[in-house]
Amino acid sequence: MSPGPGTGETGAWPGPGLSLSRGATRNWLPWPRAQQTVGGVRYLRPEIALLYKARLDRPKDRADLAAAALDADARAWLAASLERLGHHEWAHHARGSQGAG
Repeated sequence: MSPGPGTGETGAWPGPGLSLSRGATRNWLPWPRAQQTVGGVRYLRPEIALLYKARLDRPKDRADLAAAALDADARAWLAASLERLGHHEWAHHARGSQGAG
């Protein structure tokens, strides 16, 4: 995904990557950080998929959050990103989830 013009923030986009919210360069990740490769296939990292799921707040997405096997860094990143984007309840659950990781 490429960011569009009129970001509403000063500063340039850092380069090719994934925008996690419209028009906010602080919610941008470079592609290598946004993806993981498993068996030669590239996937969106689980913490990023969960960040997108928070917007819908469906029971099945909350179940995915509860079951997520994230390492401590991924869990901390997810909680901070959720908080920054206004998903406070999800951030609380991300911090408290006991998934393996």
